Amino acid sequence: MDKTTPFFSIVMPVYGVADYLEQTLQSVAAQTFEDFEVILVDDCSPDDSPKICDAWVKKDERMTVLHLPENGGLSNARNAGFPHVRGEYVFFMDSDDVIDANLLEQVKASLEVNRADVVVFGLLEQYYDRAGVLKQTFPVAVEKTLYLYTPEDVRREVIHLEEKTLYGYAWNKVYRVQSLRESGVVFEKITLIEDIKFNVSYFDSVCSMNVLNTTPYHYLKRIDGSLTNKFLPDYFTLNAERVFLVLEQYKNWGMCTEEVRRILANIYVRYLFSALQRNCDKRSAMNHAQRKEWLKQQYKTPLCKELLSAVQASGTLFKCMAKALCAGNIPLCLMIARSIFAVKSAFPTVFSTLKQQH
Repeated sequence: MDKTTPFFSIVMPVYGVADYLEQTLQSVAAQTFEDFEVILVDDCSPDDSPKICDAWVKKDERMTVLHLPENGGLSNARNAGFPHVRGEYVFFMDSDDVIDANLLEQVKASLEVNRADVVVFGLLEQYYDRAGVLKQTFPVAVEKTLYLYTPEDVRREVIHLEEKTLYGYAWNKVYRVQSLRESGVVFEKITLIEDIKFNVSYFDSVCSMNVLNTTPYHYLKRIDGSLTNKFLPDYFTLNAERVFLVLEQYKNWGMCTEEVRRILANIYVRYLFSALQRNCDKRSAMNHAQRKEWLKQQYKTPLCKELLSAVQASGTLFKCMAKALCAGNIPLCLMIARSIFAVKSAFPTVFSTLKQQH
């Protein structure tokens, strides 16, 4: 590989993605802005992913591969790849998604306007059925491109990124390497919320940010007809922590306005109902009485008590959920959750559409 310093470094953990990795790397290799390197981190993958990595390294000199001796998980793989970064900016891309050919070009153009600590871009949520057929596509992006030059401006915008789900991901951002190294922030090994914990820590030191209103990242969500590919018993605990982290961040910034509380309260309600319907899954081993008791316990938590008063509902389904929850109508909450579970189980693509209707 050319030892001159590339502008971008792409760190890509690789594990169990042999069916998708070729397409992913093709989308990276096709970038119109060509001054980049790719650091593939083979996390001791048991399939053909390591062979695919080795083949690409041989045919594209911009790519290198680290074969880790044992599987350590996503966060460990990202952390292992980062010390090898030589670029000015780093992009932590997932190995089963794809990007538009001009993603890096768009980011570079924004950096010509404002050499920011972080650049955020939008995404396309793309839902595929079991046969690999694209069924639905939902764009997620801000309304207009923003160039933010002060920490105060960045912090005012973060809550709006979180409202659109754009704050929590690591793969829809490009980070300035020097700023990231100076912050000392690393990815923690914690299921589901490793990205949001990373960003909450890093954004405490972010002084400038560009937010692009484009959607060059394709977040591929593959529906297999079942309720979900994975069942996480602590799903709500983790997502409640996510809400708590952002709430505390705004309190620490001295910027916890009514708008911030409203946005986080609405997010909290959605996570709670998502957890309630997941509790209907047989893998939860919960019966109706246990689900009822679970919800009663949530009402007692400080986070629930603090946020319910700030809920402002919009959208028919969400209004029903919010009104039932805020009124303490536990039977109605459980009935709504059971209905959501039934729709998600039988018609996953319909459910994905309903999710977009906030």
